[in-house]
Amino acid sequence: MRRYGNFYVGIGAGAGLPVQGIRNAYDPGVTVDVPLGWDAPLNPLGFRIDLGYTRFNARSTFRDPGAVSNAAILTTENPQVWSALANLKLRLPFLGHFGGGATSGLYAVGGGGINYFRNYGTTFALTNPELDQNGTQTYSSTGSSSSTRLALDIGGGLSWGIGMSELFLESRYVTAFTPTRRASYVPILLGLTFR
Repeated sequence: MRRYGNFYVGIGAGAGLPVQGIRNAYDPGVTVDVPLGWDAPLNPLGFRIDLGYTRFNARSTFRDPGAVSNAAILTTENPQVWSALANLKLRLPFLGHFGGGATSGLYAVGGGGINYFRNYGTTFALTNPELDQNGTQTYSSTGSSSSTRLALDIGGGLSWGIGMSELFLESRYVTAFTPTRRASYVPILLGLTFR
């Protein structure tokens, strides 16, 4: 196992914070993440796939009505975002060495993948409409239609080794690209990985 690195799987949960444009129509919600990864045994680099789910809570009023497009309308539906992100991981252990098991230390992650917005047509397409340069809505809402968008993420965390497991506290900035705007959010997670 040490020769080929250290594979792990984990589970984390916490708060999903909407930021930038989508914050105007949604309050924080819940987020769940399943990291599947590999850490090199003799250097600080690793690779991780994050499978996540985030649900925001719809607001009854816009947070800043003055910043809202004339085409935007509120919804009572809570947006749901499923994500699959491939990340590189850089570990900075507290003890200054890498071993075959879990380590305690800081780490940074970053990469990209996709975000799947469930019921996009009845959530973000209404509250954050995509407009062309003439102010015409470019996304035609068809009820509960969904949307898949490319996304990038970057962040970091703190891990505490417990035998072959690690307790971690992590935060990342995730942004998904749409034709005229981005949907961005920050998951804050507390979880455990197992080797």
